[in-house]
Amino acid sequence: MTTIESLPSDELHQERILQDFFADDEGSWTTVYRGGDLALFAGFAPLPSVPDLLKKCDWDIHLARGGPSLWRDADDEVYYDCSFGDHGVKPIAIIQDHLGVLPEMLPQLLQEFCLYHNLWHTDGRVYKKLHRDGSEEVACEVSVDLVRIRTKLLRQFQAAVQLVLVRYIDSTVTTSQYCDDPVLDHEIKGEDHYLRLSIRKNRRTSGKFSWLMGKKLILPPPRSECGQWPFDKQDDEDFQEFVIGETPEGHLIKSTCDPDALDNYFDLNPGAPQYLTPVYFKPEVLDRYYSDPKYEVRDGLLACGGLWGVSVDNNHPEHVTVWLGDLGRDLPEKERHHWLTHNIFVPDGTPSETAIRRQLLGQWAEADSPAWRLQAAYTRFRDDWAMDWGWDLFRDPDDDDPQLLACLRVPSRGGDTEFGEQIKALHRLLVESINTPQLKSELPKGEKDEKSIALLERWLAHKGHQQLKEVIGLLRKINDLRNVSEHRSGRKRTQVFQKHQIADDRREAISALFEEAISLLDSLRETQARATTGRQVAGASDYPLPP
Repeated sequence: MTTIESLPSDELHQERILQDFFADDEGSWTTVYRGGDLALFAGFAPLPSVPDLLKKCDWDIHLARGGPSLWRDADDEVYYDCSFGDHGVKPIAIIQDHLGVLPEMLPQLLQEFCLYHNLWHTDGRVYKKLHRDGSEEVACEVSVDLVRIRTKLLRQFQAAVQLVLVRYIDSTVTTSQYCDDPVLDHEIKGEDHYLRLSIRKNRRTSGKFSWLMGKKLILPPPRSECGQWPFDKQDDEDFQEFVIGETPEGHLIKSTCDPDALDNYFDLNPGAPQYLTPVYFKPEVLDRYYSDPKYEVRDGLLACGGLWGVSVDNNHPEHVTVWLGDLGRDLPEKERHHWLTHNIFVPDGTPSETAIRRQLLGQWAEADSPAWRLQAAYTRFRDDWAMDWGWDLFRDPDDDDPQLLACLRVPSRGGDTEFGEQIKALHRLLVESINTPQLKSELPKGEKDEKSIALLERWLAHKGHQQLKEVIGLLRKINDLRNVSEHRSGRKRTQVFQKHQIADDRREAISALFEEAISLLDSLRETQARATTGRQVAGASDYPLPP
């Protein structure tokens, strides 16, 4: 019997290939399929099959063979079997062969493994695992000739199902070196591996070739290493300390955000800071969440899909507030690191009146921020208008962007870039989305290439709208600002800003525009009310009811 260490160190004895094969499953990635002269494969097998697996070095499973099919036993009885190989081995990468008739497919992953880790992919090439904090991790990379998987995910699955990981190798190396002895065999056996290295004379070239075939077994870790409930508790979770106050000497006071270490109104931990201690952050703390569609920032809440959510007071223009205990209970540890970098102390700081009424007094309260009030007003207006008129005055965006309305906000910084982004959003919501086909259908033919604002002006005048000048004036103002929003400077931009009295403080300017947009929607409600009243008087024949 031969050991790896006793083999000669040359290409023919495949020393480097053997070393890589034995070390591959000890790194961050494990190759479970590779084609070519150095073929690799892997599968899962039941624990009781280990003695049988180590009786021979041959593969217990074959590429593009096996799988669900009908068989005939010794008694000529037909039966169904879904195994892929001997000893219950299941391949991790499933290879299908359509014999050159159909295009070659990418290898597929064992579905049980994918479902256990809830893996996600779009094209079958890159599989991702979504963690509870909302972060994503590449779990598997697939190509026609190579499949590799993160080793820790294989181990976690092994731990859960208590299966053995069996890795196979089939490698051929050819050299031109002259060979006197045509036959040489080495058996490499151990507690967890069995391989055979055969060296033969190449009859066509008088050189040599070697053939390495075998397997290595990796036993499963204990079930507690499965990475899922009930073994996924993070006992070593780091609860960061946040600034909550200041001493008379000017030193910052910090406290852990561990909810179990804080006091409450039932004396859970007397002397410790209260769970409902306000912690303040720069407004920029929310910027990263606006730019990523998997997060939702709305009035009083930050959420990552259905994974996590935390109550936030985002109604104050100068800072964002979160209760100390909520930071530890509702924010994942990775997210708290981000929030810690934006933590500030606000002398005489208090949560907004909205937050106090909602979260402490249990009262209904309208948002303070004009951005949140505009979002709510826009949604209510569209619903009410469709109910009254039977059609939408403001249609959905052409690209059906669900984040468009949610991106309205008072920017954390008062720069021109942020100002321009909000102007674009307002323009898409209030100008580009005007339902021009419906308006044209209810009016006499107008000028050629009549724009949406002019068309709405004619329609409102036709309906006798009382505040026509204010409504159309704001829409043209937004249109003018949109036309120069991409210019950082220039005479035309300066003229437009002066004409519409845009404040140097861009945050103040966008807040004022939001307030004007809310007033515009309130004004348009007058037309809605007239529509409802008119319908009651004129009857359904004059004003068609909504479907």
